[in-house]
Amino acid sequence: PDVPFVPVLSGPREITLTTPAANLYRVVPDMAQTVAGLADYAFAELGWRRAAVLSDDWEGGWASTDAFAAGFCRLGGHVTARVTIGVENAGTAVAVPDDVDGVAVLVSGLFGPVEAVRRLAAGRDDPAREIVIGPYVTADPQLRRALGPALEGAVGTMLVPAPGSPAVESHLR
Repeated sequence: PDVPFVPVLSGPREITLTTPAANLYRVVPDMAQTVAGLADYAFAELGWRRAAVLSDDWEGGWASTDAFAAGFCRLGGHVTARVTIGVENAGTAVAVPDDVDGVAVLVSGLFGPVEAVRRLAAGRDDPAREIVIGPYVTADPQLRRALGPALEGAVGTMLVPAPGSPAVESHLR
């Protein structure tokens, strides 16, 4: 009880939500909190009314998908499809319905989504207006580099800002 603990990953909110240990300190958002504002942006700024979600098939993907869907549906939108990337389909093409206004890409590098996201972006008329990205893409330098041109102009959320980066400092201002 005298040793402080700080989780380095966001993880589920249950570790600090109800009866947290007195020596446990969370300094990063949980999985659901990492997509805060993304649904509002897609609905109000991009004009989406029907959306699909592409996420990992594990706890982080489930929580961020639920948070995006709750926010989007609260505004009057409809999430009509959830497509997951997991061990069994990593690196393959994903089937996202054509009748959606946009896709929330809430994947991490965990299951190797680069090719699937590239194909998704190539199949959209205007990826910058039809794709929003979650914090695992923006926080992972290798994933950002690999997906860069495919997602150019797409808006995303940030997990933890990189201190000192001119772009991050500008964004924070």
